[in-house]
Amino acid sequence: MSSTETIVKREQGENVIYKNSGICRIAEIKSMSFAPGEEKTYYILEPIYSQGSRTYVPVDSVELNACMRSLLDQKQIDDVITQSQTQELEWVADTKQRAVYWNDVISTYDRAKILAVMLCLNEHKLKLEKNRKKMYASDLKTLSLTERMIKDEFAFVLKIHRDEVMDYINERLSK
Repeated sequence: MSSTETIVKREQGENVIYKNSGICRIAEIKSMSFAPGEEKTYYILEPIYSQGSRTYVPVDSVELNACMRSLLDQKQIDDVITQSQTQELEWVADTKQRAVYWNDVISTYDRAKILAVMLCLNEHKLKLEKNRKKMYASDLKTLSLTERMIKDEFAFVLKIHRDEVMDYINERLSK
């Protein structure tokens, strides 16, 4: 996000996605002071799927607000599924460099790219399993992260169970 872009103002009770924390509810918007003389207004985020934790995001932080995204709606999810098929990903042979590449792709927060990474790694995992091989730990970690990101949001928005998300995706991809 450039400094010329505006910060999206959020409302208390709104559900958002924050970084890799998953879906969070804005529990409060409140002025607080974490250091003497430095009072700021914060969004207080509570993760939907991990109760008990809170994240404090300064309302006026362009950088941190860029990491807070609105949830997709069903049409947008369907569009993301379609767009995932046209994403150009490269398979990096070196596992360490591949982990960095996947991280760079994921950090764009582009759901079509994240879904494309997830589908690519799922396909790779199936090929390895047919040959009785296992994935590298870094690829498994990336697969787990992308599955959590996609399944949590899609399930929440579509009001289905996380286990039903792949069926939903596959049904859309087969059309």
